[in-house]
Amino acid sequence: MLKDDNFFSDANSLTAASPRLVDLIDVLKLTWVNDSLVCHTDSARKIKCLSIQILSMAGITLDDKCAFELLDIALKDEDEEVQIEAVSSMPVIILCSGYSLLANMLERLE
Repeated sequence: MLKDDNFFSDANSLTAASPRLVDLIDVLKLTWVNDSLVCHTDSARKIKCLSIQILSMAGITLDDKCAFELLDIALKDEDEEVQIEAVSSMPVIILCSGYSLLANMLERLE
């Protein structure tokens, strides 16, 4: 595998709004966008919670509108466990991405 093909080889690939990050977030959104992918409610809940956990560790910036869109979708999900996961991931997002996101996260909690 070439070094350029490896998703995690570039230190800046997860901190900038790169096409790779956009692609990752598109994959993470699949559970919300296409309900037919998962037939069991428990499986959908687990996949959604895992998607939120992955997002929280990805390291997003204020320019990553698609990342915040995924967080907003999770916060408005009908499943309470998914909403709790989204709220509890907010401090992790701030720790992994920087304190510049603090004001943006507080707006989402309102």
